Amino acid sequence: MTEIINYLRDFINDNGRRQTLVFTYENIDRIPLSLEVKEIISVTANGNIIGYSLESNVLVILDSALTEGDIIVVDLRYYRYSDEELKGYIRQSLYYLTINGYKDYTINGDNIEPELSTNEKYLEADIASILILENYTTKRLPNGITISYPKNKSKRQIIEDLIYMFKGNPDYYTVMNVEKLSE
Repeated sequence: MTEIINYLRDFINDNGRRQTLVFTYENIDRIPLSLEVKEIISVTANGNIIGYSLESNVLVILDSALTEGDIIVVDLRYYRYSDEELKGYIRQSLYYLTINGYKDYTINGDNIEPELSTNEKYLEADIASILILENYTTKRLPNGITISYPKNKSKRQIIEDLIYMFKGNPDYYTVMNVEKLSE
């Protein structure tokens, strides 16, 4: 499912936003972060770089020389959607494939059965992106391709049309060069 999540992040342009968080140190070495952190760029205390680790979205300060009142600045990159949120949308997209007669899928943990081809993973990500995006009629992919859907159709109708088109041309995403998204 990780591969589909990565494709989905490409489709919805959720590849990391940068933010700076500022904390006052209070003798607590574990700081829970409310964001889905992609990477920490730097952590400083009073302008000096300090040691840290990241454990399940909890920043762990490794510098024992800090004193109460020190200013901690965390420069990080985060995702708008957590992996768990995206997994929920992927499960919904599997439902659409099943009810539209493409294939029946089951999910055991993070495993989808039967296994999806690369193009089916792109289809999954595309359907999930339509479910997520508020403006689902147009999306611009990182490879420069813009996908436009009719404005007079509902999300459900667009998804049904996409599945129907994919059934007729399983190489749809290869033709569009979508594989360049994940390079």
